[in-house]
Amino acid sequence: MGIILTSIKNFFEPTSKLKSSPIQISFVPFNINKSVCDCGNVYSETILLQKFCKNCLFVYIKNIKNFDAYLDIHYKKHLGIEEQFEILSEGLYFKQIITNHSLLFYDKLYETCELCGHKYYGIICSVCYLISFTWVDTTSTIPILYLPWWDTHNQCIVCDSELEFKSNCQKWCSNCLIIYTGCRYCLTTNIIFGITNQSQCRKCKRILSIDINISTDNMTNVGKYFLEFNNHNYNQISNYVNNIDQNSNLLEIYNFIKKLSYFNFRIYSQIKENNEDYLNELIIPIIFIPLNNNKSTCHYCKQIYSMTSLFNQKYCKNCLNWYIKYATSNVNIKTVINNLDVYIKTPNTNCNKYEPRNLRDLNFCNQEWCEN
Repeated sequence: MGIILTSIKNFFEPTSKLKSSPIQISFVPFNINKSVCDCGNVYSETILLQKFCKNCLFVYIKNIKNFDAYLDIHYKKHLGIEEQFEILSEGLYFKQIITNHSLLFYDKLYETCELCGHKYYGIICSVCYLISFTWVDTTSTIPILYLPWWDTHNQCIVCDSELEFKSNCQKWCSNCLIIYTGCRYCLTTNIIFGITNQSQCRKCKRILSIDINISTDNMTNVGKYFLEFNNHNYNQISNYVNNIDQNSNLLEIYNFIKKLSYFNFRIYSQIKENNEDYLNELIIPIIFIPLNNNKSTCHYCKQIYSMTSLFNQKYCKNCLNWYIKYATSNVNIKTVINNLDVYIKTPNTNCNKYEPRNLRDLNFCNQEWCEN
């Protein structure tokens, strides 16, 4: 599955105030849970709970002149970085490294960016660090979120599942078919929503090889249907990224993506098993109601069932939301909506946050996180 990099040939600089390192930056892990560096030394921690190897960092600093051109490190310049580690290490942290805990420090840090002078809350300067989102042409079009920092999360950005680490710069979620690749020359991260065998750093343009094997009988149809299932999510991410400004908290993109109703591969695989004519078209069965009303969690998406007020009938809000979405959309995915007899009563038919869905002449908002 070769990649054609036509979609990212246009110039874009995710970290314009920093240069790509001439050698790999190996002193930080790609997995926040990793405790020992590849060199054998135990990782140290900064005040922001970022892990790093002192030994490999010192080696890097000694081998690289003007390391500040490649690394955005907060430390007391008059002490020198090696002295800073030994004497006052609690004041040192890396602005390019994001962990599971980084959002917790947003209100606790008010910084003046040492690269551009912009004042901001949190770790990441919204002027010097730019997020982008685009579709890259492969045998199918794959959306990629380009993060201008080194993402050390060990959980999926969508479903919170434990990530599988393939190397020191590659991890993935088999539940969502999302690949995470990091460039150790730029400390940037590509989040790829789909399966491909290579990606490209948005900054230095190096090709990043991907070694992900997925057991499926027809990857072409995975690209055709699975990505189409989530196309509206990708459009929302694109709109969110396009509306980021200099006052934005860049790390909020994690919270935004988690709120999306993502159609994961487990649901897709189970639907596919129920489709005998899968190669020609995909039909979504009625998956949001259990066969056993004593069940507490949805068989497909594993979320807790909701219950109707009149007859205490259990149903899955998430899967119902998906069902309505594709029954009322123009995508090439069919549903058996004509077999569904639903009575819907809502006090608010005019949602001012989301475009209403029209289902059998009933206008209502079916976004599960909407307050209306």
